[in-house]
Amino acid sequence: LMDLLQKYPALKSNKNLLWVFFRTLDDLQDKNCYLKWFLFLESELYQENNLYNGVHSWVLKKLIDFNFVSEFERALQCYLSIEFKPKLQFTVAEYDLNQLVIFIKSKHQFYNSTLRIFLKKLNDYEKYSQLFCKNDFYTFLEKQEIWEKSDSYDSLNYHLVDGVLELFSERKLTIVFRNEYAKQCLFSESILLKRVGIYLLNNFSTYNADFIYSLISLSVDWLKLEYRAEFFNFLERNYKKLSDARKSEIIVKVKNNE
Repeated sequence: LMDLLQKYPALKSNKNLLWVFFRTLDDLQDKNCYLKWFLFLESELYQENNLYNGVHSWVLKKLIDFNFVSEFERALQCYLSIEFKPKLQFTVAEYDLNQLVIFIKSKHQFYNSTLRIFLKKLNDYEKYSQLFCKNDFYTFLEKQEIWEKSDSYDSLNYHLVDGVLELFSERKLTIVFRNEYAKQCLFSESILLKRVGIYLLNNFSTYNADFIYSLISLSVDWLKLEYRAEFFNFLERNYKKLSDARKSEIIVKVKNNE
């Protein structure tokens, strides 16, 4: 079959023939054969949303199964492509992403790749929404608490956020990576990622309360509506751990902003 496809490239447009490939590879569990197939079709796999009848998430799951990390990175970036027409949106359905996160959670070697791509895509999406769809920009302020799971928040932005929090909650990242990802989020330009950064620092970093407060104060005005929920969650958990100087600073700032 591979020889036929290489000799007659037009056969790649035959979905039925390609599904013979998918089923055969799935049954064989042959790592080398699968890699050869993936590299052969990679340039065309993600050119069209429906070209391969929803096989995108299947491809990613197989790459995870066979521990092909670099190939997975390339495929995941294509899987989360951002479309501009008919409206700004990701090219993938939320359900597939949730299933994918479950697969990733079982393979810690994919955590860094996945988190890096998830965070970059969230940042890009917010940037595009500000440029092209100013009304959609306010969806980043809708969710009062970033850690709150709710069926009413059905945009993929929040499924990606949930994916990040799910991977962090497994605690398979090293302390250094947990701290670095949290700071990376906090000091990004994205409102949504800043909120995620405050949450990650509050729940997963090894920094003391004073240092976390310093980082937050450097990055955001925590009295602004978009950051208030995450910041006051931080205060609820850490106020007693703050130094007297920090406590006084916070009290003064709150009094000056009644």
